[in-house]
Amino acid sequence: MGGKNPFIRSAATRLPTRAFRITYRDPDGESKTVSVDPAKLPYTRDGLPGSLLEIALGHDVGIDHACGGVCACSTCHVIVREGLESCPEATDDELDQLDKAP
Repeated sequence: MGGKNPFIRSAATRLPTRAFRITYRDPDGESKTVSVDPAKLPYTRDGLPGSLLEIALGHDVGIDHACGGVCACSTCHVIVREGLESCPEATDDELDQLDKAP
């Protein structure tokens, strides 16, 4: 799936300019650290290019995403434990979806 949500105005996406690493942890405590090369983005067709979802899927990290990453549900929401200062601010559309998250 993937594409664009026709009901929201897409925020401008800024891709990273430097390589970095992300560690994903699942609810069972298993973790996987991936190295991100900005020159290789986007990895997949799901999620915004360079988003945590898109990077996870590009590295075979399973994250539920019912809407294909177009900000139409809240199934892919994550908790950032470290490094939040290096993430872009959540968009209004993302925050609206988080209000609906279980």
